[in-house]
Amino acid sequence: MDKELLKRTQELWETEKKIDKFGEKFNYNYPQSETTRVYEGMCRLIEELPDRPDPASKEELYEAELKRILSSKALSLDIFIMGKPYTLENIIAKYCIEREDIDGIYPWLIANKGKTIESIDRLFHGSEIESFELQLPTDIPRIRQQAEGFAASQITNYHQKFGGLIEEMTSAGAYLPRITAEPTHNERSYYHPLTRRLALDISTICFEQEDGTIQLRERQLIKLYGHEGMGHALHGVITQSSSLPFFLKDLSDPTMAAEESITQHYEKVIFEDVKNSKKIQKELRILDNFDELYQEELDTRQIDEYSANLYRFAITVLADKSLGHHQDPETLRNRMQKIAEVQINPTTARRFVNQHRHDYDDEGNLRTDLVGELRYGSKTVDRALEIFRDHNVDYTKRDERSLIDMTFLTGYFTPIGYLQIAELAAREYASR
Repeated sequence: MDKELLKRTQELWETEKKIDKFGEKFNYNYPQSETTRVYEGMCRLIEELPDRPDPASKEELYEAELKRILSSKALSLDIFIMGKPYTLENIIAKYCIEREDIDGIYPWLIANKGKTIESIDRLFHGSEIESFELQLPTDIPRIRQQAEGFAASQITNYHQKFGGLIEEMTSAGAYLPRITAEPTHNERSYYHPLTRRLALDISTICFEQEDGTIQLRERQLIKLYGHEGMGHALHGVITQSSSLPFFLKDLSDPTMAAEESITQHYEKVIFEDVKNSKKIQKELRILDNFDELYQEELDTRQIDEYSANLYRFAITVLADKSLGHHQDPETLRNRMQKIAEVQINPTTARRFVNQHRHDYDDEGNLRTDLVGELRYGSKTVDRALEIFRDHNVDYTKRDERSLIDMTFLTGYFTPIGYLQIAELAAREYASR
């Protein structure tokens, strides 16, 4: 890429980050002149960058990604500078959400409603519910200390065992030793890119039984490790170790949708890896009950995915201005009726519509952060895997899985960018 253009981009990029941090520190007051300068500079760069709908090389793809990312950032700055509200379409553009992912929610719900009801029934009849799983009373110092020690030992054990397993499966696993895994009392698990610390929430993976003993939720720990460890953490370490341009090493709004698709992918992958290894099941002491644990994961995954898609569909219904004014009783009833078509709990539609009936601006736009939840429904990885399959790249073979994993975990791309990088990687591999 042109060095002078990259230099100008980096200056604007760093200034925008400084503006964001300044606003957070000083009660969301922003320097207007600098914000305008950055916006105008980004607009000039967007005009200079060529349109590359079908990049033939990585360099061309990087240019296309830079244009997409800058367009998203410029949109947000323009809305801020002009004081305009975010519309549904603006939010879709901000996060580079694929329209087909939104349009596909309703058909998926129709196709999966029966399967989800079956999963709920199977869980009810197959789950052990005689003994209650109590939340950890970490307000009690003795319990808190005991839980921390127990969680730390379990997390360390799983981190070590998974490190060996994943390294056998894919070359991406060689980066796992660079990550430290520790327990946290933060209600959300996270990965910190500067410290390379993977922090897993104690209350998610541990519970107290009625007899006072602390037990491990093995299924939740495996899933959480797939999401945070293989998704966010491994993605961050590999990306920072790469030679990619700076703008592809920075997770931002336009790359979040694809990032979440990747983490959801590895939640599933890690279960398949464990399922295919009796050795790791034995080492983790889950060999005897893994079949039940795996079936519970499949059923829970089906239910969770249905609930998440129902939530996102309900958001699109509330955000659809064509249904009428958001305060009109007839509009409220129509929205309830549309959501009710795919609800499982008979109270979902009424509760959701009433809960958010006042979450609109003066122009009838649904609350920005609520609409932003649509980014978690990206199917980027599914489409990228299909591209690899079309080129006969097999995820069950180590070398070919390594190619796919390293493609997914190297750099932060928009959804379109991931499909283009997958196409380039698959073509290159097939031509060898």
